[in-house]
Amino acid sequence: MFSFTLFILLAYLLTYLLYVVATQEIHLDKDIPAIHVPINHNASVKCCFSGGGEVNVSWAVYKVHNRTSSYTNLNNKALKNSSNGIVCHNHALNWVQLNDTGLYLCNLLRKGEELKTHGTYLHVYRPIEKFLPISESAKNNILTMEGVLLLLSVLIPGICQLAKAKTQNNLDRKRVKEEENLYEGLNLDECNSTYHQIQRSQRQGPYQDVGCLIDEDIQLEKP
Repeated sequence: MFSFTLFILLAYLLTYLLYVVATQEIHLDKDIPAIHVPINHNASVKCCFSGGGEVNVSWAVYKVHNRTSSYTNLNNKALKNSSNGIVCHNHALNWVQLNDTGLYLCNLLRKGEELKTHGTYLHVYRPIEKFLPISESAKNNILTMEGVLLLLSVLIPGICQLAKAKTQNNLDRKRVKEEENLYEGLNLDECNSTYHQIQRSQRQGPYQDVGCLIDEDIQLEKP
């Protein structure tokens, strides 16, 4: 019976020691990899962790400028809040400038041990300024006018081409009709007889050779 009680006490003691070790270990939460903030705006970076008991937190920034790097400890302006055992420290930056760009991370110090978080990269950029301060309604009106002009540039040449083709067809019909009217009053029989007479006169000539006519009735044609 005594040995069983001793075994139970040892089990409880081992469980308590494991709990103490687990609570003393710091578990880092996921950091936001990067944030992008326009110049002259406010920004905020945070680091979160759980466990560790009493932990001193300080902020630092790692910057790279003109191929030179710098590591600077910042004043502790962080705001602390906790929820469900997770402790978060927020570091606020007001009216950020281009030289505030860098990797912001937390230094966690507990009983002489120091641990650094993964950090969040803050990118400060200068927004692109508009060349012409045009409102959205004005942009929409300009796009509408461009669409109308594009439509007219397609329709007008097509309409002109159709009108030209129609005019040409009317001229062709008029020419054909005039040619039909030109030959409408002609008599084909008279034209054929006149044509044969002209052909015969061209073959025989205007005069006949009476010396070649022997024992034949001589019938001279009048020139």
